[in-house]
Amino acid sequence: MKTTLKERATLADLTGGKVRIRLLSAGQGSSGHYAAPILEEAANSLAYPAGSFLYFNHSKPASRDIRDAFGVLESNAEYDAETQALWANAEIFETHRAVIKELTPHAELSIEANGDMDESGGV
Repeated sequence: MKTTLKERATLADLTGGKVRIRLLSAGQGSSGHYAAPILEEAANSLAYPAGSFLYFNHSKPASRDIRDAFGVLESNAEYDAETQALWANAEIFETHRAVIKELTPHAELSIEANGDMDESGGV
């Protein structure tokens, strides 16, 4: 079944404008269960490529406003077998660094994607 997936992960400490972010981890998320091989496949298929914008809120792609972007992925998402997670390097735009730094201890990074889910909730 096709579904919209929304998950969250912790944003690492921000130093300057560069940050290493965990996009998604294996295991149970709020939208479904993510097996490690699925995350590895997502990295190999460039599901989160360099140049992808980071937005403050979820919204329909057609209604995205570039003013809601606070950063951009500088690298393609990579699967790390040790942490069983997708990671990427990001650049936080200078105009939003103070806000992101202040939010970091209190908020999480959230992803939105489309995918397939089986009857048991596996993505």
